[in-house]
Amino acid sequence: MHSYILAISKSFCEALEGDRKHPLRARLRYMLCVCDHHFSIAYRRPPVIAESLQLNSLAVRDVSLSAERKEFTDMAISAAPGILTFVPEEDDMRRVVVGTLLYVHPTIAFASVFLMDVARWWNRMMGLNFESNFVSHLLERMIVLLKGSVTSDHHLLYHIAFGLE
Repeated sequence: MHSYILAISKSFCEALEGDRKHPLRARLRYMLCVCDHHFSIAYRRPPVIAESLQLNSLAVRDVSLSAERKEFTDMAISAAPGILTFVPEEDDMRRVVVGTLLYVHPTIAFASVFLMDVARWWNRMMGLNFESNFVSHLLERMIVLLKGSVTSDHHLLYHIAFGLE
C-alpha cells in the first residue's frame, strides 16, 4: 500500500510540474483507491488497498500556490459544484443514480468532501471567496436525492448520504 500511495503522490507532483501523462495516471490510481474503499463498505470486506489516503484537498494545502497549482485548484473548485448540481437537476441522472456507473458514486462523495474542506478550511486562508451557504445548499439537495433513491441501508449511496449528513 505504501508504494501505491507513493505512486499517486509522484504522479500528482509530476502533473503539477507540467507532465501531461501524469494527471491521468494520478486520477486512475486515486479512483482505484476510492472505489476500493467505498466498495469495501458496500460489500462488507476489508479494502484490498489499505486506508490512509488523504488526497481530498491536497491541491490547496500549500498557502503559497504556484500559478500552475492555482490553476488546478480553480479547476477543481469549479468542477465540484458542477457535479453536485448536475446529478440532482438532470432528470435521467436522478432516475438512475442508484444503478449508474460505479465511478459516479465515489465522484459524488469526493466532490462533496472536497467542497466541504474548501468551504471550511481553505476559503478564508487562501481568500477564495467561496460561499459556504452555497456548499450547504448543494449538499442538502444531494443528501435528499440520495436518501430518496436508495432502498437498502447496504447500498453505497446510503452510506454516502449518511456520511454527508
